[in-house]
Amino acid sequence: MEFSIEMVTSNLKNHLDPNSDQDLRRRSHLFLERFTTSSLDLDKYGFYFAKLYDNTVEIQYYGLHLLEVFVKTRWLDYPSEKKIIFRNLLLVYFTDSVKHWPIQDHILKNSFAKVLTEIGKRDWITEWPTYLEDLLNIVQNGQYIHYEIILINLLRLSEDLSTHMDPNISSQDVKLLSKSLYTSHVHFSIMLLST
Repeated sequence: MEFSIEMVTSNLKNHLDPNSDQDLRRRSHLFLERFTTSSLDLDKYGFYFAKLYDNTVEIQYYGLHLLEVFVKTRWLDYPSEKKIIFRNLLLVYFTDSVKHWPIQDHILKNSFAKVLTEIGKRDWITEWPTYLEDLLNIVQNGQYIHYEIILINLLRLSEDLSTHMDPNISSQDVKLLSKSLYTSHVHFSIMLLST
């Protein structure tokens, strides 16, 4: 099935609208599930919806959810050159778009941190060795919300590595990631103390 922005947007709005009748919400939910599992363009749709900061938080959350699903399910088959573009878009998004979020919105912060964590687990050691350095550079020039997201990201990485729940990450990579993460925690703590 071919999908379009209009189809996904319409079904998303129907699903989120408390005034939609139950059958319409159910059909929209089923459409969105089918879309999430079968669209080949989750990355494009994810960025599209995540950047709609003039819309509701729920629509932005949906975009971040699509990005997380994309990384979890399709990242390993994604070509390296496209991964670089994706990561660069994510850094631009982190630098610019999060400034428009409501300060108290923990859902968006956690959702964005999930995307960062999933990419970090898969690429930090092998394909993105400057992962935390790149994020910390944004934080040094950013706002309080950037600090919060990095702290959430570091917490998620620590939890995921300590429980070793991701079958896509080898034991050897877990050890390397854990060592890098410890070093980054120390560096980040020093940076926080000096600001």
